[in-house]
Formats: sequence, structure tokens, C-alpha cells
Amino acid sequence: CLLSGWGHDENNMAPYLLTKEDDGYRWTKPQVSGAEPEGRAFHSATEICRGRLCIVGGLGSGCCRTDVALLDLNTMCWSVPRVGGQPCCLGDRAGHGAAFFPARGAAARAAGDGSLILVSGAMRSALGDSHQASIDVLEIGRNDVEHAGSTAGTLAAAEDSAPTDDEAGEAAADVSGKGEEAPLPDDSPTADAPTFRWSEDDAWRSAQLPGVRTASYASFARSLVAWSGIREGHAPAEDMHVIDVQRKRVREATALLSGVEDDLQSPEPRGGALLLPVPDAPHLAL
Repeated sequence: CLLSGWGHDENNMAPYLLTKEDDGYRWTKPQVSGAEPEGRAFHSATEICRGRLCIVGGLGSGCCRTDVALLDLNTMCWSVPRVGGQPCCLGDRAGHGAAFFPARGAAARAAGDGSLILVSGAMRSALGDSHQASIDVLEIGRNDVEHAGSTAGTLAAAEDSAPTDDEAGEAAADVSGKGEEAPLPDDSPTADAPTFRWSEDDAWRSAQLPGVRTASYASFARSLVAWSGIREGHAPAEDMHVIDVQRKRVREATALLSGVEDDLQSPEPRGGALLLPVPDAPHLAL
């Protein structure tokens, strides 16, 4: 699914789909219902459950977009969720990284429960670009009895029951009861509708990364690896950091060198590169 970006024509959010057929690949432009969000580039579009994309931020006409939108590829319908709380980055982000970490359990995963992690990027305003060091977490859950009010308890319980993730983080670094349910108000979402809320957890609020844009990101077990990117002043950063999602903390990491060449050197720092997990192997490909 291709969504927006900058090109020769005015950018909008009308999706294009690329499908594999017997005679090759084919682009199609489906009919989409719902209110289409404004066009943008350098946004994030993250699958939070099968066929449902969550679009956050991006650069519009001279400023960053501050909305959150959902595109359901199963029904080809746009929707705008109601989002509670306030993010750390009030002006939102462009050129940021995003990764979704589902909550534990098949039902929770199917419903799209979990945490959408948004890191780094830049905020553009009339005063110029401001590179972001903060981490924002969008908590997503269902509005039923066990999720009512906030998903924080559900996500915390899921994380507490998760296995320890030191080993996974090190591997990435080395790439080296209940009462009766109260009736919902008339204007409330339906009982099974997802709820969205910016996390106000002090641990996430205090977590910091270097202020960069267009860095390289990849999720690895219950961790998010962030490498390089462009600092203010347009110089590339050389750092690599691992975000431990379970413990809600950030640590700097060092990658070891391993290869057949005697003079093997680390890759040159850069912005806009892709960092991808290699399936069924403890590696990330740059």
C-alpha cells in the first residue's frame, strides 16, 4: 500500500495498492470511503493489526501534521480515532520512526491492542525545524470491561508477564472481582471499538534519544533499534541505541564487526536508510 509522499502532483492520501499477479506486478487505485486525511510526506504508517494501518504525523505544507488516522485495508475505509491525553511532542513529528508492539494473547493481537512507539524525527514550524529527542507511546486497546478508561493496565500486565528481554536487547546491540459494567454514554465508542491514548507514564516521559531525523529503525523481539540519522546542522549521527519496550528505557549500544574482510569497517553514518530484520535469523540488514 502506497500512501502520499512528494512527487510531481499534489500529494494526497489516496492509497495505491501493488499486487503480485501471474504476469507480474500491478498497481491499482481502489475506491475508499471515509474522510481522507490531508496529504503529507515523512509520516509513519504502521500496521497495528491485520489490514489496519495507523498513520501519524508527517510533513504537510510548511508544518507537521498533528492528526492520527486509520486506514482499514479490508473495508477500504478511513476513520479518525478519538485520542486521549497529550503527546510529549505537541507539534507532532516528521521523519520519525514508528513500531507497533502487540499486547500478549491472540485476542488482543487480533483486536490491535498494544503500544505504538514513536521516536525522534523533527517538528517544523515558522521558527524552523526542531529535532526531537523524546519518545511518544500511543496506547491502543479495546473499550470493554477489562480495558475501560485506559489501556495502560492491560499493557502493563502484558509486559509484566512477558519474558525478560535482556538477551534480545543484547543480540540487537551485537548485530552485532468485577462489578456490573456501567452503561456507555451515547457519545462513547462501542464496547469493542479500539481506544487510543498517549501514554503519560513517567518512564516513557523521561526516556530520551539523540535528536535526529530520518534515522534507521527496526524492531527486534521486544526492543526497537535506532541507528544513525541526521542531526541539526545536517551532520549524521554515529550512535546506535536500543529501546527496551518492556522496561521503558533507552541504552546506547555498540555493534561488533564480523566478516571475511580483514579491513572491515562499520557502515558510514547516514540518514534515510532502511534497517530490516532478517527473518528467522538474529540479524538486521542495512
